[in-house]
Amino acid sequence: MKFAALAALLFTGSSQAAPPPFDFDDLLPLLPSFSNSTQGPISVLSSTTGSGFGICDSLAEFTPEYCQCVDNDGGATFKCVVDMQGYDTVQLTMEMDLCEQPASVSFDLVDANGIEFTESFASGDSGVAPTGIMVGVPAVGDAEVLLSYEISGDLEALQLTFGFDLGVTILGYQNLCSDYYPDKCPVTFLDTTLELDPDGCA
Repeated sequence: MKFAALAALLFTGSSQAAPPPFDFDDLLPLLPSFSNSTQGPISVLSSTTGSGFGICDSLAEFTPEYCQCVDNDGGATFKCVVDMQGYDTVQLTMEMDLCEQPASVSFDLVDANGIEFTESFASGDSGVAPTGIMVGVPAVGDAEVLLSYEISGDLEALQLTFGFDLGVTILGYQNLCSDYYPDKCPVTFLDTTLELDPDGCA
């Protein structure tokens, strides 16, 4: 799992994105950078406490040092402190409620200025959510952090894909990193299929 800090085209009359008005490479280091973000199916270990799934042990290899994981009866909670290269600090909480019907994952992001984004996504949801968290970058302006998400399947094969994109508004139009550099953005921090034992919800 890659835990790391970081939709519309600039209207040009063309279906193709014009060259970016600035180099998004200058912004990419702001996003959380995690190793091993993309994994094959992970069979989640049985909980050592006798309840729940033991998510933390199963994903320990992919959890960065600036994140802490706590198992609970319905899944797990990850708490991370993301330093965005000194421009901002984001407190990120991701809570997996896997015994909900359907399974859901909720996010809470709070930056150093107290701006907060809270949202919950359930199996079957996908899209890009603006967080309202802005990072001021000299010579570029304010870049907004966006959360990309996709959840599908059920407990026996639950696909989770989450990442961060960056958006900069120029002359009233929002330019996304993923519009210009789809091979670089969004920066994926979790892309895996969890194979869970439904008895973990008993």
